Amino acid sequence: MGRAAYTRLAVVAALGTALPLSCSVDDRALTGAGGAAGSAGSAQGNSGTGPTPEPDSSTAGAPSGPPPLPVCDYGDGVQPGCETLVNNPGFTKDASGWSPEQGSVTMSWVADDAAGNRRSGALSVTNALSGEADGIASRGAAQCLPTTAGQAYGLAADVFIPEGQGDGLDGGSYTATAGVSVIFFTTAACDGYTLSNATSTVIDQAGHWQHGEGHATAPEGAQSMLVRLVTFKNFREYTFEARFDNVLVKEE
Repeated sequence: MGRAAYTRLAVVAALGTALPLSCSVDDRALTGAGGAAGSAGSAQGNSGTGPTPEPDSSTAGAPSGPPPLPVCDYGDGVQPGCETLVNNPGFTKDASGWSPEQGSVTMSWVADDAAGNRRSGALSVTNALSGEADGIASRGAAQCLPTTAGQAYGLAADVFIPEGQGDGLDGGSYTATAGVSVIFFTTAACDGYTLSNATSTVIDQAGHWQHGEGHATAPEGAQSMLVRLVTFKNFREYTFEARFDNVLVKEE
């Protein structure tokens, strides 16, 4: 399926009619909020319960919600409609602007661009927070941005999960997920009290790039938001890696 077909599919699935969608590129699988692929709760480990994202305060899925976000490629610059608030959204040369969250997270630049651009790359995030507890380890790479109460945002990113993962403490195989999320804080430096959070559609299928998106609104008292390229895995899984590219965070 070509570029135009995927663009039309994304819009028709969400709105029922075909509308112009800017910045659409290549043949990445489009997984909008509430879509079938990569949906929360579809991951299942040997414990019978797979990772699910943090509680979602987004407006995604509401009948009167915003239209689908553009599918962007920052490998060759910023296309109209793809203006984003985050620094280094396409990881063209390095991982600058992003920091690994404390606690068993490593990140690195990799030459694996979502759109196959040989002049660009992606960010690899490995979550190694593990233990004997049967719960969810949520870790990722992040950057802090200012916000104001009541401001609505669109969130989107391309995600690639390498195959051959899932080994755990009891010898079982677990399935993990990844996506883009935001946490809203009461201070300007993302270090005060947390107010709410939202997560895009999460991806759980390995072996190919997929595109997920979601929406969030800053609550009363919010002064900053932490944008996270986040992974969700079972504590009993040793490690989980996901790669991220083309991170869109825009005001709506």
